[in-house]
Amino acid sequence: MYASLLLQQGNVTEGTIVTAKHQTRGRGYAGTNWESESGKNLLFSIIYKPHFIKAKNQFYLNQAISLGVYDAISLFSKRDLKIKWPNDLLLKGKKICGILIENVVSGEWLQSSVIGIGMNVNQTKFGEGVKGGVSLKSVEKKDFDISKVLEKICEHVEARYLQLRRNELSTLQKDYMKTLFQLEEEHSYKTAEGKIKAKIVGINPEGKLLLEYKGGWTAYGFKEVEYL
Repeated sequence: MYASLLLQQGNVTEGTIVTAKHQTRGRGYAGTNWESESGKNLLFSIIYKPHFIKAKNQFYLNQAISLGVYDAISLFSKRDLKIKWPNDLLLKGKKICGILIENVVSGEWLQSSVIGIGMNVNQTKFGEGVKGGVSLKSVEKKDFDISKVLEKICEHVEARYLQLRRNELSTLQKDYMKTLFQLEEEHSYKTAEGKIKAKIVGINPEGKLLLEYKGGWTAYGFKEVEYL
């Protein structure tokens, strides 16, 4: 990733944006693939230096970035837009945007973060590797100016990042929960215990998903639960 190379080379300005028209080895969370048709979508990274965030609290950064992207997409379409824990944006129940955050930690604190964002804008056909993909164009039935969408995402992500810097954590948490996919709804999930019926009831301070079932609740990490 070019953004990571820039960080390794030294003096790179916080807020630097690296864009691409096409990628051949797109990555999603936990090793999943991100497929994108050349020139029709947004593929970019933002470099931040969140020295003010403790490593144990890094999920607040995830919340801020997800909300910033949510705020921007809602300017172009509000058709059942949700954040799917931990890092996806869904439009009408289908994935429109994926976020991958790679943090560098020193001691107890974050030193740098590369925010990778892939968003479907004008693509209307998705390969077999994309389960339930959707784009702005496929939903709104019109073409979008990709540069304008990028501008709005960067603008709103920056606004949410500044909220985080100002330590407005309660606002970020409240807004994140309001937009959370399947909150307080009973659905099927796959865990180490097998297939379960449960409700999402919250997110703990470490960013784990809280599922309620069998009269109690359990916290699950990113690789410990799967939506079915």
